[in-house]
Amino acid sequence: MNSLAGTKEAPRDLSRRSAESEWLDGADASPEELALVLRDLARFNGAMLGHWPVIDWLRRATKDAPKETALTLVDVGCGYGDLLRAIRRWARKRGLTIRLIGLDLSCETIRIAQTVTDDADEIDYCVMDVFDFAPPLP
Repeated sequence: MNSLAGTKEAPRDLSRRSAESEWLDGADASPEELALVLRDLARFNGAMLGHWPVIDWLRRATKDAPKETALTLVDVGCGYGDLLRAIRRWARKRGLTIRLIGLDLSCETIRIAQTVTDDADEIDYCVMDVFDFAPPLP
């Protein structure tokens, strides 16, 4: 029972992906509010080790790849870019060459990610729908 409203919530169907828009996809958040929410999500991901499943997969996927082999990784819905920056740190420690690309539908989200990303991280951010993305040639 929801103690705030005094009504019982209908169960959610989690057997399939929701078609509802995410709150962050709405246009009603100010740029300042959006930046704070994205920063807080990045902090949460860091505190809850949210990047580690991807980095663990990368570790396994690249273990037999020659270090001189250039790889490309695309983060769809990159948000704040925190996952891409974590991957950059991980790759540098291992001497791996990875081109990192972050895609997001929101130009404001991309602007925020660019603002908090150091140029030395060499992350390409693009405002784009994943279905319009053409992978770069090696």
